[in-house]
Order: sequence, then structure tokens, then C-alpha cells
Amino acid sequence: MQVIYENDKKIAYYNGHRFTRDDRTGYYLASRPINGRRWRLHVYIWMTELGAIPEGYQVHHKDEDKGNNDISNFECMPRHDHLSYHSRRMTKENKEKWISAGIEAAKAWHSGKEGRAWHKSHYEQNKDKLHAEREQVCEYCGKKFVTKNADAKFCCNAHKTYARNKSGVDNEKRACVICGGSFAVNKYCRTQTCSPKCRGILHSINMRKAKAV
Repeated sequence: MQVIYENDKKIAYYNGHRFTRDDRTGYYLASRPINGRRWRLHVYIWMTELGAIPEGYQVHHKDEDKGNNDISNFECMPRHDHLSYHSRRMTKENKEKWISAGIEAAKAWHSGKEGRAWHKSHYEQNKDKLHAEREQVCEYCGKKFVTKNADAKFCCNAHKTYARNKSGVDNEKRACVICGGSFAVNKYCRTQTCSPKCRGILHSINMRKAKAV
């Protein structure tokens, strides 16, 4: 037997009985008692198709879509496991909602009059500490330097650049225009060859072209 839906799936018919979707829970409930009880649609389908549900067990929608009441979408689970599954899922969903709501509330407070006043007061209390000179050690050359920036790691911008280049964070793979071999190079460089040998060959080619012109 197949479930027939109508009225945007608000009403479902199965085995000659009418079921109405509860918009609060999402489950379909028998409009009238069947054998003395108003069964939920998925439970009634299971009993009709597969027989009685063992004591202590519940019928679970595998894809969690309460509107998908095909028998293949059902699974009979111990009541405790079924309730635990949905409890974990609800906790995860609510946690995500709470975090999102908290972020939005924090943004609103920090950008509001009260938040701006707090930031100004906090800055006035800590500005001397924030702008105090301190001694740091350059991570590139190892020399000590004085700075007001607590996060400073290098004594100058040049050493910051050298360290970044050395780390290879900006490297990319290229194919040598002479031999076709793969080589790594900083993406901001114009290097076209993989080695001094190939670079010499490319230079000779470019020189011959220039003379030909």
C-alpha cells in the first residue's frame, strides 16, 4: 500500500485512513481512532506492513524526514537509543543557534553606545601598557630590538620579507620553459627556468631573437 498526500502534504491517506500532519512535531496523526487509538502514520504503517513493534522499541525515520513515510525509510530502534539520537541532534542544533545568537548579540553590544564607552574606558586604563616599549628578539637574524608592538617578530620589514620567502609560504609549482621540469618558486617572481643551466639556455635564445630583430 502507498501513502497518498494532498493539500501540500498536510493530509495523508493510508489503508483507507486519514492522517493529519502536526505542524509542531511534524508527525502525521490519525484523524480518527483506529482500533481504539489515534496512531501516528509511520507507526501504523510499520504494524500494517511488518507486524507488531517489540516492547521497548520505536520506529525511526532514517533520513529524519517525517514526510517520507515509505517503509524503506523506517528503522526499528530501542527506545533509549532513539531518544538519545534525537537528543544529541537537538543539542547540536541548539548549540549552533546559541553560538550564532551570541555572536550577533556581541556585535550589537560592541557597536552600541554602551560597548563603545567600555572600549574607550578599557583603552584609557591600558594605553600605557599597550604603547610601552619592550625588547624583542628578531626571528630572522636573532638580534634584539626595541618596539612598542607586542606582536612584533622581526626587527625590520626586510627581515620579515626574507623570513616569509625562506618559509616557502608563497611558493608555487611551475614548469621550466626549457626542459619542462617542475620547480618551486615564489609566486611573485618571474623565474621561468628550473636551474642555472636552463636559465643560460633561455638567455641565449632571447639574445638570438633580439639580434634577429
